Amino acid sequence: MVENKNVFNIAFTGKRAEEINEAFSAYFWDGGLDQYIESEFLEQFNLDLDDVHFGDDANSVVVDTNGHENLDS
Repeated sequence: MVENKNVFNIAFTGKRAEEINEAFSAYFWDGGLDQYIESEFLEQFNLDLDDVHFGDDANSVVVDTNGHENLDS
């Protein structure tokens, strides 16, 4: 029998990737399967939805933990 499986990933990149990944893991599992990345979670880390985008395969979300506030520097 062939297993039908579709995978959706959330990837954290950048200088704070490990820290924010651990925080999101706790946030997700504490809230159950209905949790998702929302602006309130991101704001804790001085990030917002502008730091979140779909990966190339559209089955993943990538969060750039470097933020976008200092792009001019």
